Amino acid sequence: MIIEELQNQLRNAGNAETQRISQTFFKEEIRGHGVKKDRVRALAKASFAASLKTASVQEVFELCEELWQSGMIEEGFAACEWAFALRRKMEPEDFDRLEHWVKTYVSNWAVCDELCVRVVGSFLEKFPEFVTRLEPWAASA
Repeated sequence: MIIEELQNQLRNAGNAETQRISQTFFKEEIRGHGVKKDRVRALAKASFAASLKTASVQEVFELCEELWQSGMIEEGFAACEWAFALRRKMEPEDFDRLEHWVKTYVSNWAVCDELCVRVVGSFLEKFPEFVTRLEPWAASA
């Protein structure tokens, strides 16, 4: 239910002109609703506070996976916002999920920045011993 609610909010907040302008920043085609990132973050924060504050990391990560699967850039940003909200609760075993997201869903620089800088970066601040596991990411195409 929370996924459908957030997706509806994103669709309602989007517009074709913002989507058109956003596309000019990318070589590849991006799928999106046409919602600016600040607005996406605000909607994602509000939905997290309203419905996910007491959910476990794994429950939220499963919902993030659903958002990622949509292929919509804003929903990827929302997944990053929800994961970032859990940064203090993450444990070493969560690295595999983050790595899966990078390998499976990162298809442009904006999503890469959002996931890697904010979420993976926060994870590495807490668990710096995982930095050596990033080397293969740099070599991947």
